[in-house]
Amino acid sequence: MIKHPQTSWIHLPTCASCGRRGEDLTTIKRCPDCDCDFSQRIPRTYAQMEGLDFSFEATPVSTFVKVNRRWSMEQRLVVGFLTILAAVGLAGMVASFVS
Repeated sequence: MIKHPQTSWIHLPTCASCGRRGEDLTTIKRCPDCDCDFSQRIPRTYAQMEGLDFSFEATPVSTFVKVNRRWSMEQRLVVGFLTILAAVGLAGMVASFVS
């Protein structure tokens, strides 16, 4: 592998959670910025992540679960129904107040 001073950032370990780079990440157990557990998500270099470093073989050790933040159709219908119900109730209160 070719190492050049202008591309030295490619070979610095990077936190998978927040993106912090530094040689010290290989010697500590948790990221000082985001408290990511390095025993679950090891810091890897950009070259390792892109498959440019052939001396490193990626092994999936993460139990990280990505949360789906999109609302389901049922949740949208419930929110829409409650919004309409609140608008009708507010209109009824205003109508009774005016008369």
